Amino acid sequence: MIQVDGHISSLSPWEWASTPILSGEDNIRLAGAFMGIDHKVMEDRLPGIVEFADIGEFHPRPDQGLLVGMRARLGFAIATSVEPDILLLDEVLATGDAAFREKSKRRVLELLGEARAIVLVTHDMTWVTEYCTRPCCSRRAGS
Repeated sequence: MIQVDGHISSLSPWEWASTPILSGEDNIRLAGAFMGIDHKVMEDRLPGIVEFADIGEFHPRPDQGLLVGMRARLGFAIATSVEPDILLLDEVLATGDAAFREKSKRRVLELLGEARAIVLVTHDMTWVTEYCTRPCCSRRAGS
């Protein structure tokens, strides 16, 4: 059993709450509601989320026009903008162009600087060596 004392954020709530018939902004609101975040708080954060995701003119329209990469960018922006105590990221940082990946790295470093816990699942050992703050064992049982 795992006991958590804090707010957990991951891309999963975004994936579950993402609805193609809603605009990007409405999906942000829905993701916030799904995560139990007060509507006013999400409204206050909405402009920053949209700006960070950098999906331009696509955010006010229903996101059926959003490409997978745009949806992932918006999901990352939501997950990292809700001030999580624990952030779960699964290969998400490989999404997007070089500029967005760099911006994402800076965001992760900001969260680490605020003493946040981040669980990162990745095949990119550069990320592991760059972001791990404690030694860990990557050996699998039987190897």
